[in-house]
Amino acid sequence: MLVSFTLGAELDAPRSVLGLGAVAAPFLAMSAVEGLEPSDLAAALVFIGGPWAVGLVLRQRTARTAEAVDRAARLERDRAAENAAAGSGPWLDEDERERFARLVNG
Repeated sequence: MLVSFTLGAELDAPRSVLGLGAVAAPFLAMSAVEGLEPSDLAAALVFIGGPWAVGLVLRQRTARTAEAVDRAARLERDRAAENAAAGSGPWLDEDERERFARLVNG
């Protein structure tokens, strides 16, 4: 179960699926030799496929979270640069900058 989870959580799609097949193959082969039952397939799905799917979802969610954090940081930097550029023009003297800052900040 841990190997299946790790495959889903750490590897990209093609390698992850190949790893899942490598983990499931011995289990299914032994089940086939002894007479494959529907419960064997259900066990493989639950104990091998389930942890892999959870790891895959966790990896995708972590990637989306990292992208959102990066995007928020980039937008914050852009906003700070725009604010700095708007408040530091040669047409504003110190009193006007303070008045503008009070208006913007409430």
